[in-house]
Amino acid sequence: MSSDKTLMVVAVIAVIVSVLGVVMTAITYSSFNDWLVMFAPTANQTEAIVNVTIQTNLVIKFTNDSINWGGGFVDSANSFKAANLTSEGRMEGWVNKSAPNVTNGFVLENVGNLNATLYIKTDKNATGFIMSSLAPSTGIKENFTYKVTSCNNTLATDKCSAYRGGSPSKINDTFSSCGGASITLGTYREVNASVSAGDDYLGDEICNQFGWEDTADELKIDIGVIIPVSAPANAKGAIMTATAECPFGNCGI
Repeated sequence: MSSDKTLMVVAVIAVIVSVLGVVMTAITYSSFNDWLVMFAPTANQTEAIVNVTIQTNLVIKFTNDSINWGGGFVDSANSFKAANLTSEGRMEGWVNKSAPNVTNGFVLENVGNLNATLYIKTDKNATGFIMSSLAPSTGIKENFTYKVTSCNNTLATDKCSAYRGGSPSKINDTFSSCGGASITLGTYREVNASVSAGDDYLGDEICNQFGWEDTADELKIDIGVIIPVSAPANAKGAIMTATAECPFGNCGI
């Protein structure tokens, strides 16, 4: 009898332990789920890619491409042996009958995205342009020159003030645009028109780093002409060509 009671007590204890085990398991599972919910991600991300390749673009442009003194003649009545004209406003010994005084030269701009080696040439020299075939008895010969100026409006010596904010072209460079200059900037020099060199001839190298950034991408080019009184009467014309090449032969992409 005592043995039966003992077995019964053990059985009851086993049942109680089993029930407690089930209850604890349920509680533990519930807590674990709560923990999972607490640490579940609150956001989700994914990525996409945008690609573009900007290639080098070597482009220069005359933004002011015409100089015209119109019709006129050497003022020999006032003892002038020749007329001396420049695009900077000089009109010495010239009687102009059809055009206002010229006060603006060419403006050349690098409109690409690459520094350039710049060359300039003309299709005619002074003789071919003015065509003064007579011997200069006055001792004055025809002349055809150009001057390249790098503009920098932060300098007191800036030579481009007349070009700022108005016609024919607005120049706002704050740094020199002509790096590695191969000529003396700001000085008139004879044009380079070597016909014998052929079509591949590029002319005078001006600078090997003609800039493209907006603060340093423009050059002012003035023209000077001396016309002897002996020059024949007819229309005169010449073409200036500017050529850009990749600096040091390297165009990048």
